[in-house]
Amino acid sequence: MFAVGQRFPATLSRQADGSLHGEGRLFGVWGCGRTQVPSGQNAIMAITAVLSGGSCPLRKDRQTLSWQIFNGAGKV
Repeated sequence: MFAVGQRFPATLSRQADGSLHGEGRLFGVWGCGRTQVPSGQNAIMAITAVLSGGSCPLRKDRQTLSWQIFNGAGKV
C-alpha cells in the first residue's frame, strides 16, 4: 500500500518551538511529475522509508517527519 518514492500532499506549519508539524493526506498519492500543490495543502511529501515499528531514520541533509500507519503498527 505504501512504498518508498510515493508522494502525497500535506499541510506543514512551523510551531512556536521551531519544530515542523505536518498533516498529511497519506491516501492522496500524488504523481511524481506534478508540481502544483492541491488546494488547501502547501507541500508535497515523499516517502523515504516504510517501517513496521521503531523510529524513522534521521537525515542530516533535511528535516524529517513521520506518520503512523495501520493503527500505529508502522510508520512512513
